[in-house]
Amino acid sequence: MKDKSVALALALTFFLGPLGLFYVSMWGAVALVLLAAAGVVPTMGFVLIFVWPASMVWAVLAASRQHKAFLSGPGLTGTDRPEETTPVNGAGAPLNH
Repeated sequence: MKDKSVALALALTFFLGPLGLFYVSMWGAVALVLLAAAGVVPTMGFVLIFVWPASMVWAVLAASRQHKAFLSGPGLTGTDRPEETTPVNGAGAPLNH
């Protein structure tokens, strides 16, 4: 999974609305673009008052989730980190400094 920037996701959806959601969620973007397209004419554009902020919230939540998953991915978990060890001499006894 690729890392996603929450700030970039927010900026893209702020300026591009649901189209900016493609950065973090293809299916979310498709859903909101279709909802906006279907509702623009019947509501004379008022649907965008709801779809635009919804896309921003969705983008921030999705990017945050993906960023956390990236950080906790393989190689970064506590079980994968090397253990701290006490330096020992050749006989296996701890070194005294």
